[in-house]
Amino acid sequence: RIVGKELAKEIVKVWLETPFAGGRHKRRLEKIEALEKEKFK
Repeated sequence: RIVGKELAKEIVKVWLETPFAGGRHKRRLEKIEALEKEKFK
């Protein structure tokens, strides 16, 4: 599905401004952070 330019900008704005609630993706993000710390010292 394709959205218009203005709607796409609004979607990104809302996504970036919404606080992270954790939930089911928290462990996955913690793994990524650990890898970043290990590989990109």
